[in-house]
Amino acid sequence: MLSRVADSLCWMGRHIERAAFVSRLTNSNHRILFDLPQADSDRGRRDWHKLVECLALESFFRKTGFERDFLSITEFLVWHPDNPSSIYSAIRSARENARAVREQISTEMWEQVNCLYWWMNSKASRQVYEKNPYDFFEYIHSEGQLFEGITNSTLRQGEAWDFIQLGKNLERADGTTRALDEKFHLLAQHHELLQSLSVLRICGAVQAYQQTFHSDVTPIQVAKLLILDASFPRSVIFCLRASDQALRRISGVQEGAFSNEAEKISGRLCSSLIYSRIEDLWSLSLHRTVDDLQAQMNALGIAIFATYINRKEVAPETPYAAEQ
Repeated sequence: MLSRVADSLCWMGRHIERAAFVSRLTNSNHRILFDLPQADSDRGRRDWHKLVECLALESFFRKTGFERDFLSITEFLVWHPDNPSSIYSAIRSARENARAVREQISTEMWEQVNCLYWWMNSKASRQVYEKNPYDFFEYIHSEGQLFEGITNSTLRQGEAWDFIQLGKNLERADGTTRALDEKFHLLAQHHELLQSLSVLRICGAVQAYQQTFHSDVTPIQVAKLLILDASFPRSVIFCLRASDQALRRISGVQEGAFSNEAEKISGRLCSSLIYSRIEDLWSLSLHRTVDDLQAQMNALGIAIFATYINRKEVAPETPYAAEQ
């Protein structure tokens, strides 16, 4: 497969997943304001900058001149065309990549991403957003799930499918670590339960948590589910193992061996999580744990670029901010 094709397929998967994640992140923090006491809710509305920090978008945000309140930051995260990780930009980039590889994807996949792009450019999308943001965010999320379903049911599971899965799962793992990072929580410690529920909602994990633990929600058990539960599709370990399997299908190398730097990093990262206990990760602090995971995932992304894309004149895209 041509390197440019592999690059477009991988980033199409990443950008669709990114749009859905930013939608869930923004929607969950909108909802949590209604659950807080009035004083905390008012304070939260005045400073939503932690969401910008969570997505590593500080330099882009500073250029806009926007205030740090929730209305301005929501506008920045949803619509701003120069924010590379806004919902609008992610959908636009997904469509551009899909158009570049029309011959590699199914007609249904193209129609889905193309229709979503034109809906985002219509007056109807703005009207839904302004009338009921919850409906808007739910629509973006459901359209992302629809694209994933269409991909799995209409695309032959060959190299093209593997590169899409590779991008999707790396992006999903990165999003889960960002949702977990205690450094970016909007709430004080005395709202621990609400914050933990918010993290579960962002990752679509409320029912999975209930089915797994049958107990009150606690931060350490939320972290255990979202980092180490190998059966939950949005956990870090599930996504990284899926990415590792995609890499090995592409190269033909069996598990337990490696033929390039990307497979070596991926295999080592998966093994370290397989043999980890949440108590050990928790004792290091949640922030340090997810920081380490993000650094290793960034290294994996760079190695994948060097192995399969290798365009020396172009720097690889990074998970969120281009200057990271």
